[in-house]
Amino acid sequence: MQKSVGVACGLPVVEMICRAYDERLRVELIPGFHFEIIEGRFSDAQRTPLLRIRGPLRSLLSAERIILNFLQRMSGVATLTHRYVRRVAGSGAKIYDTRKTLPGFRKLDKYAVRCGGGFNHRMVYTMACS
Repeated sequence: MQKSVGVACGLPVVEMICRAYDERLRVELIPGFHFEIIEGRFSDAQRTPLLRIRGPLRSLLSAERIILNFLQRMSGVATLTHRYVRRVAGSGAKIYDTRKTLPGFRKLDKYAVRCGGGFNHRMVYTMACS
């Protein structure tokens, strides 16, 4: 559930995490109340369901914290980037990320920046956000 205004990011990672914990975990995307939340799209709804995970309870509880940590970090990076992009809109300036990222999270952080509307420095990212 997205609990505040922002950009949803990291949904494809959830499926990878679920498969790593238990192949019986199934991820289902849920349409929002008035619109469908899509990876990299800004939502101004205060509370929006993003996805549903079904499967064995023990596996779900094991994967839950990891899933939330990834979604929160990636959505936070994408949302903050989106704010900066909106602030410089019309000025000709572009928002770029940096090479300085959390160890092991470089590709995910750079993907989140792209989802927020920013650009990657020293890396061409092939997976695009909507």
